[in-house]
Amino acid sequence: MQTRLLYLFDRFRDRSITSAEREELALLLRDAANEEEVKEWIDKLASGEVPHYPMDETAAGDILEAVLKTPLPARPAKKISLFRTWHWAAAALVLMIGTYFLGERYLVQKTPGTAQTKDLIRDIAPGKDGAILTLDDGSQLVLDSLQNGNVAVQNGARLTLHNGQLTYSPSAKAAGELVYNTITTPRGRQFRVTLPDGSRVWLNAASSIRYPANFPAHERKVDITGEVYFEVARDAAAPFLVNINNKADIEVLGTSFNINAYENEEHVTTTLLTGSLRIKKDGRERILRPGQQASLLNNIQVTENTDLGKVVAWKDGFFDFSGVDLEHAMRQIARWYEVEVVYAGKVPNVRFYGRISRDISLAGLIRGLNSTTDANMKISEGKLIISQ
Repeated sequence: MQTRLLYLFDRFRDRSITSAEREELALLLRDAANEEEVKEWIDKLASGEVPHYPMDETAAGDILEAVLKTPLPARPAKKISLFRTWHWAAAALVLMIGTYFLGERYLVQKTPGTAQTKDLIRDIAPGKDGAILTLDDGSQLVLDSLQNGNVAVQNGARLTLHNGQLTYSPSAKAAGELVYNTITTPRGRQFRVTLPDGSRVWLNAASSIRYPANFPAHERKVDITGEVYFEVARDAAAPFLVNINNKADIEVLGTSFNINAYENEEHVTTTLLTGSLRIKKDGRERILRPGQQASLLNNIQVTENTDLGKVVAWKDGFFDFSGVDLEHAMRQIARWYEVEVVYAGKVPNVRFYGRISRDISLAGLIRGLNSTTDANMKISEGKLIISQ
């Protein structure tokens, strides 16, 4: 039997909710007696059992405000939990089902005891699918501005764009001089490409991959920067080779793995999900097994039992901040929202726990984070300002 709370959720999602029902839903969300029911609803949202619908931003703001105005329970100092307190769980519910605002606009916020006033915070939309394709002759195509269909022909391979994914369909193995293409994702963009051999590649924001438009018969070699996830097509006769920022090489026959090689991260990491691969760096070699992660600094360090879901959360549309310190989290946020992060004073010493959709606006994200952290975050002149 459907409860009143779930009935109001459904009315909220399809935008048929009345003003009176909206106020009732806000009150129900503030009632701790409904905690388990809301948590169950969030789990269904996260698993895809319940569709995500954009919602009216005024309604979402009213509910989020009602939740966040309720005093939070005591928590360990400097430990921020995204989903382990009832109040943030309720806030996350609102964020997950659509409190993000498309495009840039000023947020309207309420101050207790006063009329509505504009806080003059310019919101920043989340990243989206898109990339720049550089052809062998140096010409460039902005893929997020093109319609579905054929976009080019390179060395006998037809390039087709369909719903944010580029696919290479070669007519035969390449002969003669190789023709190279490069896909680059700026900050605030992500992209997928199917290479000429059928291997699938996901590029996170601020990343790139360079590859032949038609692989030769004896090997498949690509060069990458940033963060890239691979599902490599098996071909025993042609090993798949990945050069990482000219710092290390990976050899693989058929496997799925993630490489994080951002220049502003502490070190390059390669995480193996399935299959096996060989990492080579400065004359050293290591073989990885599924679940292992290699960190490349002065040598190759391998850790066991890596949280694979956390590593590839970006590919699945989430930030996973489990155990992540503020600076690490902000680097992810800066790349995805194409925003400069500025610390006004000492960097707050906090860690986050949990995951959240990458589809919400920056203002929606920091509004929730501000409710449970000692740090103060605000958007000002296109920058994310953080202070204690």
